Amino acid sequence: MRAFLRILLFGAVGPYVGLLALSLLIGSHTLITRGSPRDFVFGPELLSPGILIVTYSVGGIPALLAGIAASIAARWIAGWQLWLTIGIVGGLFSVAIALALFGGGPEMFGEGEQAPVSLLVGASGAIAAFACAALFDWLYALTQGGRTS
Repeated sequence: MRAFLRILLFGAVGPYVGLLALSLLIGSHTLITRGSPRDFVFGPELLSPGILIVTYSVGGIPALLAGIAASIAARWIAGWQLWLTIGIVGGLFSVAIALALFGGGPEMFGEGEQAPVSLLVGASGAIAAFACAALFDWLYALTQGGRTS
């Protein structure tokens, strides 16, 4: 039952956390490379149905895969080691799915933009997976009265 709940949490929360992280990362990237804060997007725009449909369609696959990996890995490791491991796995899944869905060619990202976009997508997936793993452990400990076993 715990594995199912973990996967459910990753699938429900992961894509939106990834969207928030990607929004912050893209805004920071634009600020650093171009000196413009115009790409920072927070607020009602991130709750629009179109954005959420794309977010859950694209981010749902790596989120569910990271949840499955977390359920398997939780048998051998726990705590921050699990969170870090699942963060790395989630980042790798995010990059792999983004490249599979969008082809990763220069026509999508513009000349020379493929590496930064892949890095930003991977980082947002890693942040989302790390956050979901930590959130699940926190919620589980809360329901067990502070115990994690």
